[in-house]
Amino acid sequence: MQPVLFANPQSHVEWLLHENHPLSLVRAEGIGIECLSGRALITAFNQLEDVELRPGEIFVVPNQGLVLVEGVATCRVRVRRREGSLRSILGRLRTLQPATSHR
Repeated sequence: MQPVLFANPQSHVEWLLHENHPLSLVRAEGIGIECLSGRALITAFNQLEDVELRPGEIFVVPNQGLVLVEGVATCRVRVRRREGSLRSILGRLRTLQPATSHR
C-alpha cells in the first residue's frame, strides 16, 4: 500500500506509512520528520545507520541527499519544515514503488 496523505495543514503534512512502501524525500535538508504513532524507520544519505523513531521522536534531515521513511508495520508521521510553506514541503516529497526491505 502506497503512503497515504493523512492531513494537510499549512505548516506540515502527515502520512500513513506501511512496511515496504517508503516515502521518499529529496533535497530536504532541515525538514523535520516526527513519528506520531507506530514506529518509523528512516534511511538517510551519508548516514551510517538507519534511525528508528517512536511516537514523539523527531529526526531532522541532515543534508540534501535522498531520505526514505518507512513504517515498521504501519505508522503515521508528520513532515514539517521549520520555515517555509506547504508548497515547499510537498515539492520535496515523492513516493517509490514497493521495494525489498532495506533493513
